[in-house]
Amino acid sequence: MILRNTSRAAAIALGVIVATAGALQANPEPQGPTADNPLESFSRVIGGTWSTADSAHTFAWGLEGRSVTANSYYLQEDGSRVLVGQGFWYWDPEAKIIKGISVSEGMPHDLIEMRSRFEGNTLINELRAIDAEGAAASHAET
Repeated sequence: MILRNTSRAAAIALGVIVATAGALQANPEPQGPTADNPLESFSRVIGGTWSTADSAHTFAWGLEGRSVTANSYYLQEDGSRVLVGQGFWYWDPEAKIIKGISVSEGMPHDLIEMRSRFEGNTLINELRAIDAEGAAASHAET
């Protein structure tokens, strides 16, 4: 199923970031890899499902806690889920920053490149959204 309503699709796309930021503030106790892992702050959302009115987002550790994967779902009226996006964050040791990439289906963008950082319990994402024709737009979200 491909979403056709761009305002709904945009809300779902933003939901993963909004849900992550809210979850990070809700549970301040890290429960993931050791403190020397730059992705440690993601531990607050790992293993849970974070929902908005019409979307759900799940997060999991990747290989040895060196990456984070996320799935975004559109929630249908019958309660079933339709996968509409997948994301992946990792630590870039050369650039010394958390980078990420997200692909989606049926949304105004096909790909999002992310540069992410944590300031306390707040996740800040510098995003570059790219549509199917290659047009890109940049913005930041907390």
